Amino acid sequence: MPKFPSRDAQGRRIWTWRRTGLTLLAAVVLFAASLGLVGLRQNSAQRIIDQGHPVSATVTKVSVPLKGRPAAHVSYTFGGVTRSGKLRISDPKAGDMMIVYVDATDPTLIATADGETNRNSSEFLMLFGVTGMILAIALVPVAITGRILTAYRQRHTTPASA
Repeated sequence: MPKFPSRDAQGRRIWTWRRTGLTLLAAVVLFAASLGLVGLRQNSAQRIIDQGHPVSATVTKVSVPLKGRPAAHVSYTFGGVTRSGKLRISDPKAGDMMIVYVDATDPTLIATADGETNRNSSEFLMLFGVTGMILAIALVPVAITGRILTAYRQRHTTPASA
């Protein structure tokens, strides 16, 4: 059976430091994982740009969501086959010409020079990455405040109420 800290002042102090340390460790791990997700998204787009083939694409349709950036539906020809994809770019207009980079191994994947891809997981990676960073940053003051409040309570608790 695991031993829990005793109820004396020293045991509570050790348990409080452990809890604070574990919370800060969770914040660091969450922040590192979030950076990894954002980096994975950027690396995916950069790989397509570096190793892909530039082709001319035409914006065929523009979808305007209630929130977020508009989506441009583009049509491009690669390897004699006309394909289409959806990219989130700023200020698209139907009929606009643009250069997209086509992944040689999977011609359905395209990217723009500014790093936008039509990979569905790209938006989710960014969403989870940024959310994780915000949560990690929020955990630091929670851990520090918890430690300060616990120390304050320990100092101002009478022996009879402990």
